[in-house]
Amino acid sequence: MSRTHSERLPPELTDTIIDFLHDDDAALRACSLTCRAWLRSSRTHLFGSVSL
Repeated sequence: MSRTHSERLPPELTDTIIDFLHDDDAALRACSLTCRAWLRSSRTHLFGSVSL
């Protein structure tokens, strides 16, 4: 079984990449759809603050 690209990258690196995109909602949404490993970090920024 081959490993996915996200499994080859350390989680710290993917977190750094996603942290860099913290103010770009479109990019964060795209990252959240990339793979499950990126979903958690993307959601942190997308739903970090909610306005009612």
